[in-house]
Amino acid sequence: MRCNLLVLCDTPLKKHELLEKLKDEQVNPSVHEASYHSQWEALLEHERFDMVLIIASLADALAVAQTYTRCSLFCKVPLVFNLTRAHKPTLIALKELGIDTLLVGKQSVQNLATFVSLKLFAHYYKQELFAHHSLSTEYSIVVESDAMQHFVIRHVNEAFLSFESKTKTQLIGKQSPQLVFDLEALREDIVETLHTQRTRHLPNFFFLREGEREWFDVHMYAISSNSVGIIASPQTSIKRAYDKIEYTKRYLQTLLNAQKQIVFITDKEQLLNVNGAFLTFFGVDSMHAFVRTRGSVWHYMPIDGVDEEVWIDTVLAHPKLIYKLHITQGNRRAVFVPHVQTVYVDGKAQYVVMLWDITELEHEKEKLRQIAMTDPLTGVSNRLKFNSVIEGLLALSKRYNSPLSFVLLDVDAFKQVNDVHGHTVGDEVLQALSTLIQEHIRQADLLIRWGGEEFLLVLPNTPKSAAVHVAQKIGTRVAAHTFVSHLHITLSIGVTQFDGDEALNIAIARADEALYLAKNSGKNSTKAL
Repeated sequence: MRCNLLVLCDTPLKKHELLEKLKDEQVNPSVHEASYHSQWEALLEHERFDMVLIIASLADALAVAQTYTRCSLFCKVPLVFNLTRAHKPTLIALKELGIDTLLVGKQSVQNLATFVSLKLFAHYYKQELFAHHSLSTEYSIVVESDAMQHFVIRHVNEAFLSFESKTKTQLIGKQSPQLVFDLEALREDIVETLHTQRTRHLPNFFFLREGEREWFDVHMYAISSNSVGIIASPQTSIKRAYDKIEYTKRYLQTLLNAQKQIVFITDKEQLLNVNGAFLTFFGVDSMHAFVRTRGSVWHYMPIDGVDEEVWIDTVLAHPKLIYKLHITQGNRRAVFVPHVQTVYVDGKAQYVVMLWDITELEHEKEKLRQIAMTDPLTGVSNRLKFNSVIEGLLALSKRYNSPLSFVLLDVDAFKQVNDVHGHTVGDEVLQALSTLIQEHIRQADLLIRWGGEEFLLVLPNTPKSAAVHVAQKIGTRVAAHTFVSHLHITLSIGVTQFDGDEALNIAIARADEALYLAKNSGKNSTKAL
């Protein structure tokens, strides 16, 4: 029996090979080949076709489909759309046009011929022709309904017989026999197919076989007013593989979410997955919400000392180095150490990035650093602090030719205070003295407890003359102040200016020499060298 098949394409089609394969599928079509850029609309209007096969590129698919839906043959002639590759938005758009019969992917001629023949059988041929259909991968069954809506089997193919381990004699003409493939479970759908004379698709039909679910992709076709053809494609192995993949994905997501640290997976260009800690930190419900509202993740993660915005390669190239990145989220500024692991999926590199939160550790480290650089008695800076900042101050003085002065202050006769009043009073005097000095210096100035009752003032951007003025003001203020136990003390002070070329120890020694001169001149005085 011959059928009329219209093939529309603008890509080379192996016409003769398709014809041979269709003959193997018990179809002997007359193929009309035309470009859908030609006047094929007129051809559709004046010729009768049993099927239209459109082979379209993604670029042309929607335009061709919209033109086809305007033809009078639309919904009367089955349409097979063979796209060159899958594209979700195109599939959705085609479905909205009412085109549900799609063959997506770059199929082989054999697969294409099988699919075309299957549709031709199901839509336009009598059950006796349907009975010749013997695809090796699908099960074909034809059932006939009587007045009481009892179903009698009129056809089964070899694949179905093999699945059921039965012969045709045991099935043909029998009324709803007990089968592994449960026809009774499809009763409502068969009745609906007969009533509407429209194709029904059950992509997830299953029944229990020895306690296990058997999955099928089922199409039902109204062959006549009282008979229905059923094409069932086994999907159990595919379904189980899919379920295994889904389980694996959920398992991996659970592992990711179990991590307290922020974890995200990327291909360097876009986010592929994130864990719960990531969502919580950024205050979003999903990865897609982050991308929609924040854009690129790299904008939020600059690494100290690294110029590249996408720093994955740098971190991978130096696995022994510890990098720190800072992320500001709301009022919080967090510090992280990144770790990157490369994985390959389908031959393409993906990167699992874990961010170890060291914010609290950094805070504690800063506290310890401050403690280590602070004199425990007076609360002012100590020599460790002096050593950590002095090189920077010297460099600025040299670079901008700005004056830098040093002032050494020593409490006169402090040993007598300790001997007469005790060390506790002596400590209280030093504490009060430190507070008093800080009230008369700038925020940029640095007060150091140099040792015992001796203090060092570092005065950036201050010439010696101005430093002398500051020292004299402090000396006068201290002499007039009444300390604990009604004590009065005085200071001997030495002042010098760093000349820009000398070594630091030379400048400090000169300040010390000026202090010695102040002591020898009767104390309670300021000398400058």
